[in-house]
Amino acid sequence: MRPENEARLKKIRRLSKVLRAICKVFLVLIAVMFVLVPGALVFGGWGYVQPPFIPGGMDVTLHGTSVGFYNVWFGVAELTVRARVLVGVLGAATLAAMFLCIYHLDRLLAEFSRGEVFSRESAKQVRQVGIAYILCGVMKIVWPLVGYALEPRRWTGTVQLEGDLVVIGVAVFLASWFMAMAAEMREEQELIV
Repeated sequence: MRPENEARLKKIRRLSKVLRAICKVFLVLIAVMFVLVPGALVFGGWGYVQPPFIPGGMDVTLHGTSVGFYNVWFGVAELTVRARVLVGVLGAATLAAMFLCIYHLDRLLAEFSRGEVFSRESAKQVRQVGIAYILCGVMKIVWPLVGYALEPRRWTGTVQLEGDLVVIGVAVFLASWFMAMAAEMREEQELIV
């Protein structure tokens, strides 16, 4: 391997290790959210908190905890038990999709840190990242619909459905197909030489 390519590969390995550490931090944060969201839905908002004294004679009731994803938030105290279960299940599905995305990105970076940039395993991890992005995009579309279904009187105007993550996921998925073909061609070329 030429010296300049060796230096580039060394940079890829070093940067991949740093990015893997960042991925691990995000994985831990998502795991914490797996605990906090159900905890908030189970324990949060069952009672109202009335502050002891508000200057100016205003009567304010604090509603406590809110839970939501993709700019769709629910006051936990206002949700029925059935709605809490629905929000909890959808929250778990959303967090699982996010976790999968970061997990497979971490696996891809592990391949890169070993110097395996154009391999079948790298292409597989890119494909898995694309699928996880598609799942995140589906959840981004589902949340406004659930928000409207649970609290229709609060929604004014239209429900905005955003498919940007789905489009990105499909693009990444297709890129993995090209990457797999490139890995195959590279393997064939190595057999010839």
